[in-house]
This record gives sequence, structure tokens and C-alpha cells, in this order.
Amino acid sequence: KARANANMYEEWIKLLNDLGFDWAPMSKGGNFSDMLKKRPSSFFEGKWDSHYKDLCKFHEENGHCYVFRNGDNTTLAGWVHCQRKQKKLLDDGKHSQLNQQRIELLNKIGFDWRPSESGGIERLRSPERNLEWDQLFEKLKEYKEQTGHCSPKKKVPKIGNWVSGQRRLWARNQKGETTTLTEERVAKLQSIGFEFSSANDESASADDDFSVYSDADC
Repeated sequence: KARANANMYEEWIKLLNDLGFDWAPMSKGGNFSDMLKKRPSSFFEGKWDSHYKDLCKFHEENGHCYVFRNGDNTTLAGWVHCQRKQKKLLDDGKHSQLNQQRIELLNKIGFDWRPSESGGIERLRSPERNLEWDQLFEKLKEYKEQTGHCSPKKKVPKIGNWVSGQRRLWARNQKGETTTLTEERVAKLQSIGFEFSSANDESASADDDFSVYSDADC
């Protein structure tokens, strides 16, 4: 039995040797983790063309390359994120698996390498967010008709936090920052008697729950 096991192990060793298995990677000097990073990954090399074709199809159907992690697009969204990470490594002078040919292919379909800086995603979402803002404004008008004022408490569903958000955006505007609170929106709020500086705004406290409606959402 021992001899049979030895023969089996020898066979395994031979198979690994035939594949070019490196039994002592550290003996050749250098950093093992760096060596692993330089090995082409199957995700990046073997599937790049396939994912690129998927992105081209997505672009044709949607008119942009902003892929969100939902439904059937989770894998493609992860790949898109990976391209941006690899591009940053390249820009920083570090080893990257993204070459110039692939960069040009992505540029050809309008790929946005830094959406947070370009504002591309915000522009894409702006029609939806404008509609949301208008709907909340109408709810605030209804609230004023019922109560006579535009300062709902924090516990009032949706508009309590939203009103706090508008005041915070207005305060940032006063500091010279650019926010989603436009002059048009300021005028609409003022037209119904909204006060941007309110001593009764309990949501201005540090522990205010502002997770539902933030600057990015409105």
C-alpha cells in the first residue's frame, strides 16, 4: 500500500512538473505577492473581450457606460469598476493589467474613467431627482396648507428630513459651494414662505438622521 501511495505521489509530481509548477517561488528572489500581481488573471485576460462586448451592447441600449449593480448587470458593473481601478494604477505609475489598446477601445464608446469628478452619473440621474424634488416640494405645500408653516419636525415622514436637507444645502451655498439647491429651487421654496434659517429646525442637531435625503439624492 505504501508503495502504491508513493507511485501515486510521483505521478502527481510529474503532472505538476509538466504544467511548469514552481515548487519554490521565493528561492528566485523578489516578492512573492508582486509576482502574483504580475501574472495575468483569468478575469482580466480571458474574459476582457467578452465583457467589453457586453459593455458595447449596454452602451447601444442605454446610451452610456454607467453600469449599476442591479439585476443582470452585477457582473458587468464589477468589471467596469475594475477597469477604473486598473486605470488609476496605470496613472499612478504602478503595474496595471490595462494596456493602451484597451483604453482606446473603452474611450471609443465614451467610457468615463472618473465619474465622481466628471459629474456624469449626476447628470444621468438628474431628471429622476428633479422629479423627486418636485414631489417633495408639493408635499411641503400640502403640509403648509394643513399647518400654516413650512417647518415640519424631524418625525414627519420624508419632508422632515428633506426640509433639513434644503437648509443645509442653502448654508453651503452661502459659503460659496456649488450644490443641487439652485436659485430656481430657492425661489420656489421662498414663494410658499419657507425660511432657510429656522430656530425651530430640530433636524439641525448633530444627531439628525439625514440618511434618506442627502445632497446626492436631491
